[in-house]
Amino acid sequence: EPKKQKPEVKKKLEGKSRKFVKCHKLLLNADDALQRNDKKKARSIYIKARNIYMKLEYIEKKEIYDELMGLYNKLGK
Repeated sequence: EPKKQKPEVKKKLEGKSRKFVKCHKLLLNADDALQRNDKKKARSIYIKARNIYMKLEYIEKKEIYDELMGLYNKLGK
């Protein structure tokens, strides 16, 4: 059963491109993997998310940048 999205998350994703939504979802999955101490999986998901991030429009990049970097920093530890 898919996890229910929090209302604030749903609002954040409203009117966004499919790539943005996919990137956001991957970042959540990577974070999830980190919570389970699966760094290898988290890193591979991060790479996918980063590749999608590179294709985003400038405005969407700005919006998701902090999440992406937050994950990057967690992976670096």
